Amino acid sequence: MITQALKAFAHLGDLQRGINMHHTISSRINNDSYIFASLIHFYNHIKNNQAYKAMDLSNEIDKPNDVIIILLFNTCAQLGTTEASNLAKRVSKTIPQLFYSNLHLLTSLLDALMKCAQLLFDRSTRKALSMYGATMNGYNKDKNPSKTLNLFYQMKMDGIEPNFYLDFC
Repeated sequence: MITQALKAFAHLGDLQRGINMHHTISSRINNDSYIFASLIHFYNHIKNNQAYKAMDLSNEIDKPNDVIIILLFNTCAQLGTTEASNLAKRVSKTIPQLFYSNLHLLTSLLDALMKCAQLLFDRSTRKALSMYGATMNGYNKDKNPSKTLNLFYQMKMDGIEPNFYLDFC
């Protein structure tokens, strides 16, 4: 029942009642992965920069299950910051080998890393041909050819000419 209430608060955008519920059940979250996952979901879907709260919550659990890790990677993708990228990398190095067969988990990790990389690329004041190539390669691996082509045309508009080596980045 608690998990359903948290989902409802998230979809209604009711931050205050969700936070009140969180405080009410805070002593139980480490013992119940469903409640923990619902709290992360709640903070992910509430606006006003609450994704950082979801990221903080993920640091409180000792052995997260695959659902919680997926939610964490989704949070990192939503934030797209250097801090989120570092967290996604750190968690990906510590997850059990068994989780690497979970396609949802791997897709969430790839999405998080790509969005963090895209933010870094966008914030760069100077861009080299190799940066364009690496970013386009990432878009292709993420099966996003339209972004690859848009970036290719943007590269040409920025006065950077492709060469033979762009393929190998």
